Order: sequence, then structure tokens, then C-alpha cells
Amino acid sequence: MNKNYFKLKIIYLPFIIISLINIIICNILKWILTINHIILNDNWFSLFIPFSISILTLYIFVYKKLKLLKINFWRKNQHLLYFIIISILNAITILFSQEYIEKKTFGIKHVQNCEEIKLFKNELYFSIESYKTKVDSLFLYHEEKIKSSTRYRYQDEIEYRLYLTKPMDKCSNIWYSSFYSETVGNNQKSNDYFLRNFIKRNKEKFKNENKIHYFKNVNYSTKINGFLKAINKGNNEKKSIDIFLMTEKGSFTENLSYSLSLFLYTLFTEVIIVFILVIIPKLNTAGLKKRKANTG
Repeated sequence: MNKNYFKLKIIYLPFIIISLINIIICNILKWILTINHIILNDNWFSLFIPFSISILTLYIFVYKKLKLLKINFWRKNQHLLYFIIISILNAITILFSQEYIEKKTFGIKHVQNCEEIKLFKNELYFSIESYKTKVDSLFLYHEEKIKSSTRYRYQDEIEYRLYLTKPMDKCSNIWYSSFYSETVGNNQKSNDYFLRNFIKRNKEKFKNENKIHYFKNVNYSTKINGFLKAINKGNNEKKSIDIFLMTEKGSFTENLSYSLSLFLYTLFTEVIIVFILVIIPKLNTAGLKKRKANTG
């Protein structure tokens, strides 16, 4: 049997199949949770679940097959490094697939006014024909998150998050909302000044916001916690029946097309890189003998 054909059949093809199955599993899981009104932890679906599923399934079905390759570029037995690379590539593809498949699955619902949104509890994206906001009412909540720095050598980074929302006019419990975030070095001397400027700058941006083409209902995202804290701070009461519509710029169709392009690009990149990683190394003779002995 041709050596390259053997590598493609035994290692590459199973990887492609598992990779596609992982994409399907993650997106079905997210869709089920969303349609059943279960609040999704953004970090889970942006990091934990895609990486966990990729690592687990590829370890079970592909990792042992990688040992059939002789991977000795600068150190011996770099199979673990190969495994990490292909797992990361698959997880990244899953991440880019989620936004496209979410938009494609739910589509956009066109309504005449914001009150009609209450009739479509299972929809995520809305285009509202006519709406107004209460100009004099503005609620905000900000929070800070310290995290390890990837840019600054001697200090952590601090992420500032700002939740701004105001009620829709003539629409009870429906809120026009925006979320802003920015990450800077955790310099104690300038943090207070930056925070004041960050809030002021984005409040002005929020007040003068225009060209809003559609909204996303964020009630099933952890962002709802920030918006609830914003109105609780202003009203001093919890509004559990509130609907928060986060502003989205650009055409829904164009954003959908862009999401598809990103997904296909990352999928194509994953397929090509793994193809190269499988084709370049020679076959591991010891691994082949062990495989033949195990298969009889």
C-alpha cells in the first residue's frame, strides 16, 4: 500500500470525520440550550466546550494513530505537540462556526414595533420597523476583570466592561442596549482616569448611535447579568421579565455572509495544515509493526 495513501486513510480521514462531527455536536448543543431558554455562559461556548470536545474526541480516536508517524523534527516523539496543534485548529473552527450557524438557524425576524417581540420568545435576531427610546433615561453598570497579561511583561491586564441600556418608548420591559469592553495594562496610577474616560467616551457613542440595522436578544447570554445590574442600580428593583436587545451594526445578510466566509476559511486552513502535518513525517516502523501485531 502506498505510504501516503496509508497515512491519509488511517490518520487524516478519521481526523476530518471527527472534526466535522465536533462542529455539529457543539452547534446542536448550543441550539438546544438557546431554544430552551437556558442562559449560556459565553466563556463556556467561546472556550471551554469547543476545546474540551475537541481534545476528548481527538484523543480517543486520533491520538494513538499519530504514533504511526515518525515525528522527530527537533526532538523525538513530538506526538503530543501534534495532538495539541490539531486540537486547537479544530476548536478554532468550531468557534467560527457557531456565529454563522446561530445566525443561519435563527434568521432574522421582522416586526413592526418592539411590543411584537414578546410574541416571538424563541427568536434571537430582530429588525424593528419603527421604534423610539426614552432619551432622558440611561442606566449603566461597569465591572473590571483582572487577567494574566499577554502583552505586558511586568503587570496583569485589566478588562473594563460597560453595560449601557435605556427603555424603549411605548414598550414595557424592553430595553435598547449596548455592551463595550476594552483591555489595558493594570497600571494603578492611570486606571481611574482611564475608567472615567472609558465610560464618558462610550456614553457619548451610545447616545449618538445610529445606523442600527438589527438587534440581538441577549436574555440567554451571561451579558444579561450586566444589564440587569444596570437597571437594578437605577430602579432598585429586579425586572426578571425584561428583554434586552443589543444593537448590531451592518446588514444581517452581510454579517451572515461574513460569518460564513470566516468559518470556511478556518475550516479550509485546518484541513490544509493537518494534511501537511500528516504527509510530511515518515511512517514509524515500530508503530506499524505494533499495529499489525494488535490487528492480527
